[in-house]
Amino acid sequence: MKTYQLEEGSFEEHRKKILKRLILLTIIAVGAGLMIFIITQGFVIGVLAVWIPVVAVASYFGIRRGIRIQQEAWESYLLKWDGKAIVKSQVRTRDVTLSLLEITAIEEIEKGTLIKTAKKLKFIFIPKELEDYAILIAELKSAV
Repeated sequence: MKTYQLEEGSFEEHRKKILKRLILLTIIAVGAGLMIFIITQGFVIGVLAVWIPVVAVASYFGIRRGIRIQQEAWESYLLKWDGKAIVKSQVRTRDVTLSLLEITAIEEIEKGTLIKTAKKLKFIFIPKELEDYAILIAELKSAV
């Protein structure tokens, strides 16, 4: 059984994308909350002086934790292929096993490849950052 992992250091590019999205969403959420507060309560400087630092600190730790969880999942991604079945293992998720008989389509998308089955919720996503990505996809396509 051949084992594939994601390339060393490939998470850094994703970390930047995640950070941009999370910071943008945090700013939008805090802005909306602030606007709702000002509309309903009026502009109360004393409350805002406490509220803004609390939200900022909570956001900082939430973003840090979220990125740590994403990195842990990214670094634990593991595929096993034996010519008859493919198994995806990842921390905090159940293993997904697809036999060749279950695979209905292999669809290449921008960020990798989807291995689909007849069941919509049973699939494996293979990111392009996987070691020997092209070789694995070629093997899968020839086997199916």
